[in-house]
Amino acid sequence: MNQIRKQLVAAGCAACMILSASAALNRFCTGCYEVIVEGKSIGYIETKETYDRALTEINQEIAGDFGTEYTLNPQPEMKGAIIMREDLSSEQEIFEQLAQMSDCMQPGYVLVVDSQELATVVSAEDAEKVQKIICEQFQTANGKAYIRERVEVIGRQVSTASYQTVEEAVATLMNSGRIHVVNHDAQVYFETIEYQTQTQEDSSMYQGSQVVLQEGIVGEKMISAVEESVNGVIVGTTLLSEVVTQEPVDEIVKVGTKAVPNQGSGSFIMPTAGRLTSGYGGRWGRMHNGLDLAAPSGTPIYASDAGVVICAEYKGSYGNLVKIDHKNGYVTYYAHCSELLVNVGDAVAQGQLIAKVGNTGNSTGAHCHFEIQLNGAPQNPMNYIK
Repeated sequence: MNQIRKQLVAAGCAACMILSASAALNRFCTGCYEVIVEGKSIGYIETKETYDRALTEINQEIAGDFGTEYTLNPQPEMKGAIIMREDLSSEQEIFEQLAQMSDCMQPGYVLVVDSQELATVVSAEDAEKVQKIICEQFQTANGKAYIRERVEVIGRQVSTASYQTVEEAVATLMNSGRIHVVNHDAQVYFETIEYQTQTQEDSSMYQGSQVVLQEGIVGEKMISAVEESVNGVIVGTTLLSEVVTQEPVDEIVKVGTKAVPNQGSGSFIMPTAGRLTSGYGGRWGRMHNGLDLAAPSGTPIYASDAGVVICAEYKGSYGNLVKIDHKNGYVTYYAHCSELLVNVGDAVAQGQLIAKVGNTGNSTGAHCHFEIQLNGAPQNPMNYIK
């Protein structure tokens, strides 16, 4: 009885060993097909479909570039085999082995972006040149450019018709819309700092009049920044630092606060510093209704008395003309101005700057034509100027 028990135990152990060995074999080994083409073993595959897919892909590429008469039609021999799983061939490996049988297929390097094959070149060096040239197109003197997308370079058998030159590949990638070259450009530049204007009120001066006590001077600051662009278009700037290289100097201006009378005093002053070239009275067979005061163009012209501006525009033979109604029957004219410094409706004080000497209208040289009218009748200004 004991002998029988021993035999049973031994048989059980043997069975266990066989099962264990079988499990290990299934774990590390697999049944497959050895693919033999033209007497050469090109790999091991689990299913015949792996071979068929690789061959179909090759023939589609060849037919598209050269025509179906150049496609491959090998007669493979499939032999059953058991090998280590790690020795199985991938579909790409079968593809490579079959592609080498065609004169239409040669080694090449495919540039891939976002899983999209964009261009094919002959060598890995050409693939590097393509990316370098693309970056150089957008790189500035102080910049650093790079392609934002990951560009994969895959070496494999390709149709020789798909080869591109470096220049062609650059154009293909840029025209694909999938390439974005980022450039970070270091910038150092200067900007002005505007000065502030301080005012000091003066009750002895009329409103609208002012005197500059201190000229303002703009300052300057140096700015360091990084300018980011994508395919040559600026998309943002990162400020690194600002350093003031020159502080601005404030302008100081004294301004009048004294109310401007809207009615003249009836006492007039000479409107500009100049030489009297023509007086009131007959001239060239016609009446000259005022004084001509010759002075360089741009010489200041001042209101002869207080009043309200009723004209400040170009007026025919008068040229640029200012007319002031003194609200007491008197109106004064200031003609041929190069520049008008007041507007209709402005109240002006006696001696306030209103225009500049010019040569506009019917004029033979830079001068101010000055008239005084009383109730619409011209008067001799020399009778009124104090």
